[in-house]
Amino acid sequence: MKKFFFALLFAFVGAVCGFSDEFSLSVEPVFAVRNGQVDEYVFLKECDYDDDKLSELNWDLQNEFLYGAKIDANLKRFFVNTQFSLGIPRKSGTMIDSDWMNVQLKNASDYQYKTNYSVSDNYLESDFDFSVKLGADIPLGTFGITTIDVKPFVGFDYNSISFIAKNGTAWYGNTNSKGFYSPYDDESNRSVYNLDGDVISYERKTYIFWLGFETEFDFPNPLSVSTGFQVSPYLYAESIDTHLLTKRMYGDKTPGFFSAFKWHIAESFKFSSRFSLVADFSWLYVRVLRGDDYIKTISATAYTKSTDADGGAGEHYFDFSLGFCVRVF
Repeated sequence: MKKFFFALLFAFVGAVCGFSDEFSLSVEPVFAVRNGQVDEYVFLKECDYDDDKLSELNWDLQNEFLYGAKIDANLKRFFVNTQFSLGIPRKSGTMIDSDWMNVQLKNASDYQYKTNYSVSDNYLESDFDFSVKLGADIPLGTFGITTIDVKPFVGFDYNSISFIAKNGTAWYGNTNSKGFYSPYDDESNRSVYNLDGDVISYERKTYIFWLGFETEFDFPNPLSVSTGFQVSPYLYAESIDTHLLTKRMYGDKTPGFFSAFKWHIAESFKFSSRFSLVADFSWLYVRVLRGDDYIKTISATAYTKSTDADGGAGEHYFDFSLGFCVRVF
């Protein structure tokens, strides 16, 4: 997939260069830091209670460092922007695993509390982002010392990310005299386990289609500011959770409609007509998605679709990046 996207990009650049002199191309190496969280869920298909959540796992994105590049191509009033980035593998906060086991039981309205809780060290293993935007540049005019352009666009993002949780501690509520699980923090009726080695691994691939716009404010040199907002009419996430201690794997397919939102603001400082320094702050939010859940043992060759549970996925993070933009021509 990566090779296909880059081949498409270079084919476009070559084509427009051959057909028009009104073409510009800029390249921007980028370094970024990301903070946020990737979430996974299990929900019951049939539940007697208002909240049907059985399980939730939260994977930290804590000071993740990324490097990559942006490539901007402009032909008259139309543009294509592409970007890719790679995360640097490292320890990334914690992975928290929570369960509400009593949600599965009848006549347990008074026992809907967290029953299982564990905290492990979280390690980012890989993170790859690719995005492309196609749009138009519409000038609104000059207002005082500011020239304003609006840029509506359509876009596509692809992300592949993976983690592994290691070691840690688990607190599991024991069953009480009525047959219900006790709270995880009931010190008199719980079991505490030390987790050693690799505990759980998680990987997710996400495909997001965007509709959005950006507004650019050009001030007298050397400053310009841009801000933009985008919403996803459709996205699709596919996840695999491997419980290494119990030797079981869970796969989720979770689509979403108007479920992701992204906002950013950037400031550019121009050293000359060819060189500029760009600082960018962005925020991504994907609300909780819900879809089919599949299960198998690690040794099995095929998954079986769950008849009693749905899978879930969500995420949110903030990025701050610095880039050095070079206009090639």
